[in-house]
Amino acid sequence: MPKLTIRQWPLPVETGRSTVLDAALSSGVPFPHGCRTGECGSCKSLLLSGDVSMANYDHEVLTDAERSAGFILACRAKPHCDVHVSWLGGSVSVDLPTVRMSAQVTNVEQVSPTVKRLYVWPQKTLQFAAGQFARLRFQNLPARAYSMANMPGEEALEFHVRLIPGGAVSDHIAEELNVGDTIEVEGPFGNAHLRPEDNGPLVLIAGSSGLAPAKSIIRTALRSQPDRYVHLYFGVRSEAHIYDESELQVLASRHQNFTVETVLSEPGGQTDRRAGLLPNILAADLAHHTTAQFYMAGPPEMVEAVSKVVSDFGISRDQIHADPFHTSGNSDDGETQTKQPGRFLSGFSKLFPLGRIRQKSKKQTDKEGKSVHEAAE
Repeated sequence: MPKLTIRQWPLPVETGRSTVLDAALSSGVPFPHGCRTGECGSCKSLLLSGDVSMANYDHEVLTDAERSAGFILACRAKPHCDVHVSWLGGSVSVDLPTVRMSAQVTNVEQVSPTVKRLYVWPQKTLQFAAGQFARLRFQNLPARAYSMANMPGEEALEFHVRLIPGGAVSDHIAEELNVGDTIEVEGPFGNAHLRPEDNGPLVLIAGSSGLAPAKSIIRTALRSQPDRYVHLYFGVRSEAHIYDESELQVLASRHQNFTVETVLSEPGGQTDRRAGLLPNILAADLAHHTTAQFYMAGPPEMVEAVSKVVSDFGISRDQIHADPFHTSGNSDDGETQTKQPGRFLSGFSKLFPLGRIRQKSKKQTDKEGKSVHEAAE
């Protein structure tokens, strides 16, 4: 039976037929992870030796260049012999049970041209940490990941859904979903959650529907620590795409330590708001935020660009938290669309004697790529 050795863990682990992540978690290893379905990249690891195969994951989360450099997604990697891996760091996800249950849709409202808000009432209160997400399934359509916007402990769940043109689930939500419909909720997932042990400054960068987890984190943090410094950058394309501004302004009026800045990437005229791309706006302010914990959510291109700006400034990776999900179509907040591969990949293949990742046949690869693209609305 193959054995799994983890650089950050003192004992080997039996793998059986399990993935690297499942084998580690079942043996009590606090392996960093999020979605467990190959969509978020939280469990990305370096394969130091051995032989694994991988299937059914988002090829934007783990690119071909990364695979060639020896990186794997632990939740998708199945060992074929003894393997040795090293996770890439970051905080371990909170230990909350994942549950699956039905829920009833209680309200559907259009809050911007491209975002709908859903309220659903689950069979029982979902336990989660502020900033985490759930997977929702509508009828027989593929499940989709959406972050909770409400605070932990509240019975009704609030989700902000960014509508992707031509997406099967998006079209269903936009045109067919009604109050009273029953959906399936599974969760919680995600590693970009509020850390209960941390009480320092918070900086949240939200693009479009990324406001959902930001709201959950902000309200939860200020409820437990009313004087905590919190700064929100909310990036959208234009005035028409702004939503929940009144609610945020009320919260700011109650907490002088809470600042909200709405950033317009395409203001379309004169504006008193800050204008430009979120990475550029944040870069100008980073000297004031060096001790903060950074939470980022929104279109993956924006999350990647902002993360790079923060990291390049010299801020520790332990201060950066994000659960990016890749989608097809254009972002509605106008953030940069150019995907820049991680430069930390260069040189890794020379530093370590890497293991082998089995390549799928062209037929298998085409099939997997199609399934991932269809699932990434």
